[in-house]
Amino acid sequence: MYKLFERRNIAPVIVALGIAWSSSISLGYQYPILFSTGILLGFIALMGEELNVNPKWYFWIALPVCILSVSYNLKPYREKNIFSLGYSLAEVSTKLKFIKTNKANFEKHLELKELVAKYGKNFLVAPNIPMAHCLFGTQSPLPADWIIETEVDQQQQRFIRLAADKKNYIFLEKSFLEQEEFMPPRMEDFSSIAAFIYKKFNLIEETRYFMVYNSLKKDEKLP
Repeated sequence: MYKLFERRNIAPVIVALGIAWSSSISLGYQYPILFSTGILLGFIALMGEELNVNPKWYFWIALPVCILSVSYNLKPYREKNIFSLGYSLAEVSTKLKFIKTNKANFEKHLELKELVAKYGKNFLVAPNIPMAHCLFGTQSPLPADWIIETEVDQQQQRFIRLAADKKNYIFLEKSFLEQEEFMPPRMEDFSSIAAFIYKKFNLIEETRYFMVYNSLKKDEKLP
């Protein structure tokens, strides 16, 4: 095993394996599927001598691994079948230039872009599009962009008070209200903040994919 550390140029492989392992740490996608091929092949490359694997067999080892990986990901996490992903998100943001999605998801993100253009940079999206501010080059008024129970560190009251500032506009996803995939039966168990906004904040506009809120209703109080 000590010979492993005497070899040159192993740092990139170690980094790749670290990324692969880290990708499994998620409440939503708990398996390192995206990097599983790299994990296996990286392990073989590093431990080839110890395992007595002849390099000429690498291709035949890699082929079934790649086939299994692709087969498992025919339906990516929270997406349609890969053969249905014909809409480029580059129209939403240049940061998504090489990413394709399904028609409904494309329309939803395009609508989000239109809402940002209409209401300005003081917005937040509840509860499930944490990359929104990154896409549009803005800064969230909240200390976290993904306002679900497992991400807010039990600071629900603080988040609600910050969101209630009259200068902020909240774009609440209708899919959250419609029991989208992977959500628990009670919306409060997924995001009590988004549930509070839905019930207690002032609705000012409704679009196909979002409901737009601004501050508390007159007869409501902050928690």
